[in-house]
Amino acid sequence: MSTKLDVESFRPKLGEWMDKFLPFFETGEMDKIFSFLKSRRPLGYKIIPSSEDTFKAFSSISPGDVKAIIYLQTPYPWVLPNKEGRKIVLANGIPLDCSNTEKCQPSLLNFYGGIAGDIYGKTVPLYEESPSVQYLIDQGIMLINSDLTTELNIKNGHEGLWREFMKFFLEEIINIDYVHLPIILAGSKSQVLAKFIDPLRHRIMYCEHPAAGSYSGGGWNTIDTLAKKNKESPIGVIKKTDYYLKDGGVNIEWLKLQNPPF
Repeated sequence: MSTKLDVESFRPKLGEWMDKFLPFFETGEMDKIFSFLKSRRPLGYKIIPSSEDTFKAFSSISPGDVKAIIYLQTPYPWVLPNKEGRKIVLANGIPLDCSNTEKCQPSLLNFYGGIAGDIYGKTVPLYEESPSVQYLIDQGIMLINSDLTTELNIKNGHEGLWREFMKFFLEEIINIDYVHLPIILAGSKSQVLAKFIDPLRHRIMYCEHPAAGSYSGGGWNTIDTLAKKNKESPIGVIKKTDYYLKDGGVNIEWLKLQNPPF
């Protein structure tokens, strides 16, 4: 028999978003998600990231600070050595972030490269390849995976598990509390969420996942494929998001420049 979740135990994990998600808990859908996760542990499967970090994409940013959303797909499924050689879980609840090991993965380097190409074109200044993407979150860029968990060494191990959670987040929170929000859906697995986003209220963009370039040996192709499909002028999703935000008076420092202009 499954045990009813202690809803209030999620408050520190979801932070200021908790009250917005209370109606979702009342549906019982969160019970289903955590019943599945609990059923995997006795079978020897390691859930990634840790339960303390599962909702870090939410706890790391306040609802009132969100200026844009970048959806990725699934957490890093690996345990890797840190600088001291101790093996630790790479995923920490923030997509692409490598703070746990303090060493950038190829997908994060591709992410920075795509940003640099979009914002600066061929004249890219020196910038820091930081293992942490917190500097973007601090400016209101919410980074979130379409599935918040996976299992050790299993890519996309929980694909679809968090679908109802994301459906609620987009339909009942994003579509109601926000307007004209740039939302980037990077990779096909995150693009299935587009059906939950009101296209009349938000600016939806499609592009490949930054990891795709890692597999092919190339960089991150940031071209907005949804615009291309609609026969609009193809442009990089970061450049497009930057344009939308500047039009609303918001300036983002997309890269940590080594010699920023004064």
